[in-house]
Amino acid sequence: MSKPAQNMFAKREAVKPAPEINLQVIEQVVKPEEKRATVRPKSRDGKEAITQWVEPEVRRQIHKLAFDEDTTVKALMDQAINLLFQSRGLSRTAGR
Repeated sequence: MSKPAQNMFAKREAVKPAPEINLQVIEQVVKPEEKRATVRPKSRDGKEAITQWVEPEVRRQIHKLAFDEDTTVKALMDQAINLLFQSRGLSRTAGR
């Protein structure tokens, strides 16, 4: 004779309730009103970011140029900005 099929839900163990959480302790550890100080490199002091969204192919070309010319993307961007300023008769200031 074969064994009768066991009901896998028949012997459920009682689910233990989750332990109570002491919110006061958590509030002391995590204080959302306190912002962490951002550590910026000294090379960024007095500078601001300019962001340009481009197609992936443009990004690849810029990175390829930087690699091929053994330079950085920042150096290429400084050069591009200075060429723009020069074409408009403005002083070259990028990359100082």
